Amino acid sequence: MLKRLQLTRSAQIPIRGYSAQHQHHSGCSHDKKEESVSQVVRVRYAPSPTGDLHIGGLRTALYNYLFAKVNKGQFLLRIEDTDKTREVPGSIDRIVEMLSWSGLRWEEGPQSEWTKAKGNDGPLGPYIQSQRLQLYKQYIDILLQKREAYHCYCTADRLKQLRIEQGGEKHQATKYDRFCFNLPESEVQQRLQSGEPSVIRMLVPHGVSEWRDLVHGKVVFNNNVLDDQVLIKSDGYPTYHFANIVDDHLMKITHVIRGEEWLSSTPKHLLLYQMLGLKAPVFAHLPLLLNEKGQKLSKRFGDISVQAYKDKGYLPEAMINGLALLGWNPPQLQEAKQTKDKFSNIEVLTMEDLLKMFDLEKVGKSGVKFSMEKLEYFNQMHIRKRFDVEGVSQEERYRKVEQWRALLIEHLPQELHETVKTYDSEKLQKIMTLMSIRIHFFHDMANHQYFFTSPLYDSSIAQKFLSKIKRPQDSKLSILSDLSHSLSTLDHFKSKSISASCNDYLKQQKASQSTSVEQLKSDDVYSLIRFAVTGNPVGAPVGDICEIIGKEGIVERLERAKEFIKGIKIDEDEQ
Repeated sequence: MLKRLQLTRSAQIPIRGYSAQHQHHSGCSHDKKEESVSQVVRVRYAPSPTGDLHIGGLRTALYNYLFAKVNKGQFLLRIEDTDKTREVPGSIDRIVEMLSWSGLRWEEGPQSEWTKAKGNDGPLGPYIQSQRLQLYKQYIDILLQKREAYHCYCTADRLKQLRIEQGGEKHQATKYDRFCFNLPESEVQQRLQSGEPSVIRMLVPHGVSEWRDLVHGKVVFNNNVLDDQVLIKSDGYPTYHFANIVDDHLMKITHVIRGEEWLSSTPKHLLLYQMLGLKAPVFAHLPLLLNEKGQKLSKRFGDISVQAYKDKGYLPEAMINGLALLGWNPPQLQEAKQTKDKFSNIEVLTMEDLLKMFDLEKVGKSGVKFSMEKLEYFNQMHIRKRFDVEGVSQEERYRKVEQWRALLIEHLPQELHETVKTYDSEKLQKIMTLMSIRIHFFHDMANHQYFFTSPLYDSSIAQKFLSKIKRPQDSKLSILSDLSHSLSTLDHFKSKSISASCNDYLKQQKASQSTSVEQLKSDDVYSLIRFAVTGNPVGAPVGDICEIIGKEGIVERLERAKEFIKGIKIDEDEQ
């Protein structure tokens, strides 16, 4: 028997979400008291390189990461690439890049093209399964020697026919009939020597498999419904079911946190641990992610890759916040669930917040709906958080402003880049403070180019809002002329004085108007100014926008807008 590797020891650490009741003991009762354990918590995220990182995969990685950090443990990344038929070139680098973009950092992991400069590796590598094939042979030989695994030479045609007979004529669960298990040993050896292709299957024993899952509690499976799982394929590569058992043992993984779709595979994994004489890790199976129709999230129902959400403008903070709350229901947020508001600021959490609150035992069993609307809300709120300068140091304020500048250059047309570069920090900070609380995505700033260039006026927009102002066309033009003169005479061109000047003008107009004429409304005045300045009659406060653009630019735009509006035809009888 292969000598067992000893788990690393450390000072005793209370494990949050890890108690005696959750450890696997065959035929034993479960003590429900919280315990301290001496193992260093080690968890892993182990994706297959069959495409881009799925948002469900990111949630799994996040829960592993949070569990490791709150328990002062270690988070590993391992690439499970034993299914070469489904491997997509470049997947490893894209998965690694998206995990890093999301803010997840692993202590041990593969060196890929993206990470080799950062030095990610570790003492128990390699961390790519296809580079570990020699290790699996030692363990499969143990099972073959104990007759707990066997060679199978059945052809694909025979297996297909067997499934047809079991599912059709006999109405049985489709599983292998162990035909090859009964082959004489001499025949098996002869076939091996001749090089005849075969797979290696595990021999599932009778009985039941029982364990305590951190999410689902006590789980019992009847072994009789389990198939004799293929452990080694005909190409010599191990299947997921075998390789992950060996690797989890050799990499000293203490907790396996994965999606609910693997729940039915856990009995096979526990049996393999028993057959090899290895200690099984603690298991936790996370609830399924569902779309808003209650269907399992998949490519058929829209974008599911993390890259797609990044490309749409979602911040990593928003993705982490949104995914963390899909299935995990911390008591601290119960207040948010009791409010009548659709969304609650209580649920807007940073990684630091999550690390203070996360508890795997508070993850529910039921599938959870992935809401695009709520994710967008989180994105909006995290833009606010990221660029909030209240109470920060001057150095931090400068860093935020320069980050805002870089994002503007990334999202605005190239012809505006030089203008953005020339704006001083004070002016750019004013734009950042005004707009960071109003946009949902940073690419929304493309709709606010008026901070950097004169706006282009749209006739259809102008006709729509001008028709709502119940005044003759020449009166609207007079308002713009009067405001242009009034604003040009201001000594201090600041938001408060600009707003005060506009309000004074409103009061004067109302005082001088006849009672038979409909009173001039503040909305009329401000929509006219805002359209002249930005090209849109709705938006941020006029005073703030005008202060940022400056007196000269504002007066010039008011005059330009006046000339443009002269050409707009409005049926005044319909006003």
